[in-house]
Amino acid sequence: MEQVISLKKVLIVLCVVAVLTGAAIYVQLYRPETHALSYAAIQKPPEWSQEELYKDMFVTAVHPHIARAVAEYYGRPLMYGLESVDILSVTRPHGYRTFEFEIKLQVKPFVGAHNTIGIDNITVRVESGGIEVEKFEHIQGFEPPAHLKNLESTR
Repeated sequence: MEQVISLKKVLIVLCVVAVLTGAAIYVQLYRPETHALSYAAIQKPPEWSQEELYKDMFVTAVHPHIARAVAEYYGRPLMYGLESVDILSVTRPHGYRTFEFEIKLQVKPFVGAHNTIGIDNITVRVESGGIEVEKFEHIQGFEPPAHLKNLESTR
């Protein structure tokens, strides 16, 4: 059991390091005053790139936390595309070479055949002790198609 927990911690740390390593390519987006890397100008990493691989690893590692936050907000589990999660920013709140990260993500939950019902920003804190959702911001909501009204959220 201890070995499984240790492997999970190693995966989390590797994913965070991988995301930050890929982000280093975009040095021009670094803001030293906030110790932040801003991904706002990045549409998508190049296909088959190391950055895309690292992003996918990280999103996979935080998926259970994102899914739980989305379900809590909407009152039921909803789907969202792992490939469409956007990393908006990555910060080191305690400065350079500290190993606590605050990552702001954007997800678009959907019902049915990818009928988006919202745009949400989720801030997660990643540190050696694990991953925790810090903040959930509902940015925009959309009405589902009429034939999916019975699946509409309580929000």
